[in-house]
Amino acid sequence: MELKSLAIGLDSTLTLSIIPLSILFFLFGLDDLLISCVIWLQDLKPTHLSKEAFLYISGLPEKRIAILVASWRESGVLSKMVRGNIHALNYKDYDFILGVYPNDTETLKEALTLKEKFSNVLVVINSKPGPTTKGQMLNEIVQYAMSPRTDAKSNYDGFLIHDSEDLIHEHSLKIMNWLLNEYDFVQIPVFSLPVSTPSWVAGTYIDEFAETHTRDLLVRSFFGLPIPSAGVGTLLSRKLIQLYQEDQGGSILNANTVTEDYELGLSVSKYGLKSIFACYYLTKFSKKYKLTIDFVATREYFPKLWNRSIRQKTRWVIGVAFQGWKNLGWFGS
Repeated sequence: MELKSLAIGLDSTLTLSIIPLSILFFLFGLDDLLISCVIWLQDLKPTHLSKEAFLYISGLPEKRIAILVASWRESGVLSKMVRGNIHALNYKDYDFILGVYPNDTETLKEALTLKEKFSNVLVVINSKPGPTTKGQMLNEIVQYAMSPRTDAKSNYDGFLIHDSEDLIHEHSLKIMNWLLNEYDFVQIPVFSLPVSTPSWVAGTYIDEFAETHTRDLLVRSFFGLPIPSAGVGTLLSRKLIQLYQEDQGGSILNANTVTEDYELGLSVSKYGLKSIFACYYLTKFSKKYKLTIDFVATREYFPKLWNRSIRQKTRWVIGVAFQGWKNLGWFGS
């Protein structure tokens, strides 16, 4: 009898705990259900660029684009990133502007070597020793890029933010060059580079970014909502940069937040400017004549170690959910 009473008690406790958890699970799943319904009803999906459309986009006059790269202790990857992308990019009128710190001698040396090697590589040495924040470094890079200089290289039409380990899609600048005719803020998808099957931590990023950048942000864009910057693959027009600087005393990013890029994207609408999440793909045949889909997206490796992933995602949650709310508040309709 005692065992039976204990079993009944445990069963009742389990039932009482499952009910509220089930309710919470249902409530937290409503936003996913909403997104799925909108996608189904509006037939939202990544946009296929036909051969004719791509040829038209490729033939447009090129605007000057500055690729901004903030670096701290990136001597192991910076050279490979810059060299690889310069050789791969299907675009001519662009510069890499590398931001480095005076006390990061290895990265500084590598950046100056790249500047000597390539005419379209410029180097900005931070006025402060590192590390600061990515926002503070990007502010200094932009101030340099916007300052009048005698070489006419300051007349940039667009400013593209990337990290030191990014693989930039060969056609991404062509797409952005086209979209700059109508939009002042452009975000393209960000995907993980392939990882081996046992890489469970890195593998979660593949699923999460595929879900967010082929579904969730399409719905935000459909409703005309502000598009949060992913921190890479983000293009800002010269007009938007100037408005940010006028409004924020010469800065474009909040240097006192851990997710400055998130706030950057959500602030566009207050200026009455247009932003877009540009999810486009091309189709091509592989060497085995198999039709493949090629997303115009930024690709990079995400953390593979448990502790690094927790550190990064904790920063994202604190920056977006708490600092973002505190700094931006609620605005709009």
